[in-house]
Amino acid sequence: ITLSIAAVADAEELVTDLLKSSFAINNADAIDSYKELGLHIKRLKDTCWLVAESSYVDKVHRDSYYHYYSSKHSLNKRDCARISIFENEIKEEDFRDVEKRKEIADKYLGFIILRPTEPFFLGRSVISPRALKQNNFRVCKSTFESTAGGVKFRVNGFPHASQDTETMSCAETTLWAMMEYFSTRYAEYRPVLPSRIIQTLNRVSVERQIPSRGLSIPQISYAMREFGFGTRIYARSDFGDEFEKIISCYIESGIPVILAVDNHDDGGNIGHAIICIGRELI
Repeated sequence: ITLSIAAVADAEELVTDLLKSSFAINNADAIDSYKELGLHIKRLKDTCWLVAESSYVDKVHRDSYYHYYSSKHSLNKRDCARISIFENEIKEEDFRDVEKRKEIADKYLGFIILRPTEPFFLGRSVISPRALKQNNFRVCKSTFESTAGGVKFRVNGFPHASQDTETMSCAETTLWAMMEYFSTRYAEYRPVLPSRIIQTLNRVSVERQIPSRGLSIPQISYAMREFGFGTRIYARSDFGDEFEKIISCYIESGIPVILAVDNHDDGGNIGHAIICIGRELI
């Protein structure tokens, strides 16, 4: 495991070097991939510092790897990389100084996992709103544990990941994030990994689940019900002007809502699932 530290202003060099060393991609592809990752990193405060670690075992990607990627007729890596975020400057020796444990714990603002699923590198992440330049909002948050430099930390945030388009489309990613949040906040729920989502939906699917072709609204609702929720589907076409009031009622109650959107009525063929977890401050 290698440890690299840099200010957020030097994030491009840090991340591209991490992509090349961890996932064996060439320099041009690493720079090109940073264009997407950099959009997220640019949202961080200028005072943030990044700690990059290679050879990280991520539970979500390992589950996808053993249930899908390992059987493909191509070389797929199973190890990920992790970028931890701190509020101010941090040095490698700080992780070994017991007297500085509380200080660096207060600086810890979350993590980003990079997985070897080119070009969709952005994996599981939890980032505190404190790390963002624009944080004038209220969102659902829970406490997540992680490590950096061999030291345990905690961060309050909401889980996020990009879709890898094979084991997890936007719908599966949404289901995973919902259960990750509720399982850390309430003892009544359990986290789910991609393989369990696939196994659950196999009961009602007429074809194989992977590579994923996305999920329908009834499939998303069925999975949430199987995971312990009493689901309800609302459609704008049915509720009209009341639709946004219904969403507001849930959001103001601190309940995350899965939103399914599409452009089919405009002649398009794209559907997408996202989570609404809060609102801007008024």
